[in-house]
Amino acid sequence: MPQAQLGTHRYRLSSELFALTADVYVLLGMIKLEDYTCETADGKGKSMADAARRLARVVCADTVELEFDEILNIARQVYEYQKHELAEAMGILSFKYGIDNIVGAGLGEFLIKDAASDAGLNCSLLSEVYGAVISKVFPAYAVAYLVNEI
Repeated sequence: MPQAQLGTHRYRLSSELFALTADVYVLLGMIKLEDYTCETADGKGKSMADAARRLARVVCADTVELEFDEILNIARQVYEYQKHELAEAMGILSFKYGIDNIVGAGLGEFLIKDAASDAGLNCSLLSEVYGAVISKVFPAYAVAYLVNEI
């Protein structure tokens, strides 16, 4: 997402680390505040207001310069960009390896499911089989398992 569209204007993005995708997904209601487990980009709070302030800074603005709806618009653009990038990668791998079905795991299952749909793939979510708690830790478990196999 090299630029953000706000109304009829496009704005370049700052190269500074002002916000995280956790800020985006808190603002969009796709993750709960208690799921925002990493440190914030500015070391401050994780509330909606804090997330909005950080995301506004991505276009070198603040919450006094942008309306909340404009900040939500930026969040939606980030989500759409990530979804597109993931769907494109899934499509490439699906074609290369003949994959039609994928499994989503982790806190970002919603993004995996949406990207898979855009890529025309079937998606099963671990949370639907084992519950959200197991799904959230499964990526770490899988990496630990693979490291143990080496």
